[in-house]
Amino acid sequence: MTKWILLHQGGQFFDCIANQMGSSAVMISVNDLVHKVEIKVELENREHYWCFNNQIYNLSQCLILHEVFYAVKKALWIYHPIDKKYVESAWQAYILSMFYSQKVLNPIHYGQLSISYYQMKTLLKMADSLKLNTPRISLFTKPSFAAIGYAYLWFQPHGMLGQQMYVETMQKPWLYIPFVFHDKYGMWLGITLPKDIVSKLILLAKNFQLSYGEFYFQKSKEYVFYGVCPKLSEQQYSPDTLRKTADQLRRYYAKV
Repeated sequence: MTKWILLHQGGQFFDCIANQMGSSAVMISVNDLVHKVEIKVELENREHYWCFNNQIYNLSQCLILHEVFYAVKKALWIYHPIDKKYVESAWQAYILSMFYSQKVLNPIHYGQLSISYYQMKTLLKMADSLKLNTPRISLFTKPSFAAIGYAYLWFQPHGMLGQQMYVETMQKPWLYIPFVFHDKYGMWLGITLPKDIVSKLILLAKNFQLSYGEFYFQKSKEYVFYGVCPKLSEQQYSPDTLRKTADQLRRYYAKV
């Protein structure tokens, strides 16, 4: 069975995946990646070899899940402050190279480097093109319609409040919907949605090259789409939901 390399920050969801995969999972924290993994790269063959805990892994024979690209800086405590930015950039450049050539779920690549790729304007433009119901937004100016102000342009319902972006709300409970997507097997959702909405969410997942994550909705008479995120907001889910999502990820990708 394919080895799963789980590059993690200590979250519950990656623990659930490791439990599902058993001995096929190799857990490597961001600290271990920076301080304990020895790396050898054969550029001609696009092969990456990692030595960790006295075991050598050929990444071309592995499936990689990750949540460390923007977290490398957390592991740079041994470096002088002047050097940290350089070392962080070097690690991110290497990770990009590895993502480009290996089998990675939710890869970060050159077309998706900027956090603006998941900004609300980008998402809503794409969602509108698919005929999903979407909210109104206002950037930097408080609107006349009922809205919540957020500190960033990347929307999450639990995001920090502020005055950078105002998002129209129906004042209904937020729906956090975990999903797993595979080109061959389709899309699994944590709750049931109408088929016409699911078909549109599949197109979104394909466009963003997402294998798992979460969608945000509010619902009155109709479902209103608010966004997608390439990871799970663990605090919003029960342990059972996290386990079910991890199990579905295993079912879809364990044979890859």
